[in-house]
Amino acid sequence: MSKGLDLSKRSDMRKFMKQLESVPDDVFMNVMQTHGIDTPCPLCGATIKATFGKVICPFCGGEITFNPPSP
Repeated sequence: MSKGLDLSKRSDMRKFMKQLESVPDDVFMNVMQTHGIDTPCPLCGATIKATFGKVICPFCGGEITFNPPSP
């Protein structure tokens, strides 16, 4: 069992803020890896479902590569 944070301590508050700031990135990465997101194809403009890696546009046949952001 992990020890709780005492937010009245400066060091624990920094740990809490770091954890809180990392949540959106974790959620984004999880959604992209499992479900993908709807985005316009940069070649033809049609809406496609993008996941990380190579994606073939079903409308124009163009190959698009989506890479995860660097930490």
